[in-house]
Amino acid sequence: MPTLAIVFGIVLDAMGFGAYVASGAYTSLIPAGFGTLIFLSGLISVFAPEIRKHLMHVAALVGLLGTLGGLGMGLPKLGALLSGTAARPLASGMQIAMGVVCLIFLVLCVKSFIDARKKTKSLPRMIRCSACSVEVSSQAYTCPQCGQPLNKSENPAEKTYQRIKWFTIGVGLLVLAILLGGCPNIVVFK
Repeated sequence: MPTLAIVFGIVLDAMGFGAYVASGAYTSLIPAGFGTLIFLSGLISVFAPEIRKHLMHVAALVGLLGTLGGLGMGLPKLGALLSGTAARPLASGMQIAMGVVCLIFLVLCVKSFIDARKKTKSLPRMIRCSACSVEVSSQAYTCPQCGQPLNKSENPAEKTYQRIKWFTIGVGLLVLAILLGGCPNIVVFK
């Protein structure tokens, strides 16, 4: 993902600087601004892997803003651009191009986030051995440290999850019963 951010950042920077050289307008540098933010997010995440996830989310947010800004500004001018009557054809074309490049980057970011989440979910969870308190894979039957058989229901996180799940289901059923008139003494609607 950082490599992807660096490459797309360089592409947006090149688009912005190219448009600036061609037109001389400072607003032509807008794609370069988006590109620089995406590029820096990717570059910093290479050297600071502990904050990589946060930086890649920042890069995705910049990509989203670039998509909305570029396509939001450029698509209304697409008809005039295609018919050759656009007031500033380079600006309109660059807006659309920036929006498309940012959209492609955003789609690849979302795919990467989904893949990372699937990979994380496929990893075994860790539980603590009740005898020696060593962290052990939830897939193990005995503790590799002391040989104690593992009672997988001892995982406090799993117990908490189950309690919250059943509490939520109970509250939901109670609210549903009240809304459907299952409790005639409680007035919901007048």
